[in-house]
Amino acid sequence: MKSISMKQKHQTYRNLSRAHRARRGSTLLVVIALLAILALMGVVFYTFSSQERSNAENFADAAINEADPGLQADALFNWG
Repeated sequence: MKSISMKQKHQTYRNLSRAHRARRGSTLLVVIALLAILALMGVVFYTFSSQERSNAENFADAAINEADPGLQADALFNWG
């Protein structure tokens, strides 16, 4: 059996340590990317839900205005 010197063992440990540090850095990047994607999904969900709420309120107001025969088109579209 071939004996490995202490210097070779140290060199091998240093190479493994560098690989471990590089892998740890890439894991950090993946985690940050996933968090960014989740944050973006949250913002998109909030945007769509607030727009949907606004649309629902407008639809409800339109249904109330349509059912009320006392309103005239001239009063609704008088912007002057």
